[in-house]
Amino acid sequence: MDRPKLSTCMWLSILSVVWMSAGVLIYIELPDEWLINLALVLIQIILVVSAGVQWVYYLWYQHSILETYARQADAITPLTEAASAIARLSQEQLEFLKVNGFYANVGILATESGPMKVLLTPFGNMPWEAAVKELRSSTYLGLRAIRETSDGSPERAWRKMFTEYCIYLGLAIPAEGKYAARWMDKTSRETMAGRMGIPLYGSTDDGNEDDT
Repeated sequence: MDRPKLSTCMWLSILSVVWMSAGVLIYIELPDEWLINLALVLIQIILVVSAGVQWVYYLWYQHSILETYARQADAITPLTEAASAIARLSQEQLEFLKVNGFYANVGILATESGPMKVLLTPFGNMPWEAAVKELRSSTYLGLRAIRETSDGSPERAWRKMFTEYCIYLGLAIPAEGKYAARWMDKTSRETMAGRMGIPLYGSTDDGNEDDT
């Protein structure tokens, strides 16, 4: 259906009032002309019903628009706002951010439950929460042991992916012998946290042995 117009509702209402006034005057002048008066009444009914339908449709349409705006407002989160802001950047702006160290490998994936934040790596995409957990569970010496996770589990896949990504960035060195992957230096863990834009609550020194 076409978008209802307020002007149409108003004009039909005005026409209905004018026609009613004209009908009363005609009835006073020609009270015995029942056929004419009947026609006037039928036309009046049509005008009143048309005006009423137009007003109901107009009000319903306006209510639907307000509901849509309300749903859109509820759907806006910091995550979707960030995704929208990134989508509006030009290629030159994106390159500028990347060159100046502001580029983050963060992606937004559409899921049935809504937008999901992920860490983009050359080895695949992993849930952002899993990446944060892996970083925060690491120690100031190195990453968590991959063998602590179960074979074939998502946790093992995420841990392996995160470890490979840290090595890829030059922030960690591969596993060697009985030792798991280790940070390149004492600042590497904080550097990774800075790249991801998350705070660290402290460091421990356990679970660093593995043969990745």
